[in-house]
Amino acid sequence: STDVPSNSRLTISLSKVDGKLGMQLGGGAKSLPVYIHNISAGGGADIDGRLKIGDKVLRIDGIDVTQMTHEEVVKALQNTGEIVCMTVLRDPRFLQRLTEHGLTGTTQKSAQPTSKPAGSGKAQPRRAASGISTASSSSSS
Repeated sequence: STDVPSNSRLTISLSKVDGKLGMQLGGGAKSLPVYIHNISAGGGADIDGRLKIGDKVLRIDGIDVTQMTHEEVVKALQNTGEIVCMTVLRDPRFLQRLTEHGLTGTTQKSAQPTSKPAGSGKAQPRRAASGISTASSSSSS
């Protein structure tokens, strides 16, 4: 199995597709580190396949982003070149906490056919691989 052990640090070089990595970030608040919230079909992160929802973002092109705000990390990613080196931490307990609080998105795979309920007419438009954008997150006390 190619599963990554718990609490593993991974350094991954990703190529952008149309200038974007095709993922959304969550967190960046004082109590929540910046993490991968969503992975868009056909984007660099989806094509590469190594980043997973819930991975904590530690470094971008060698720069420590663990003390940065959400906006600062998004800006750091937007200012990278066509290939981005990211270091992330995969912590299953962190992912479980995010999931329990409804703070994770989905990995949209481009190879899967889309299905819509019978009689639904037009499917709701979905933003195509939006690259890096903010994901609103609600905090619960």
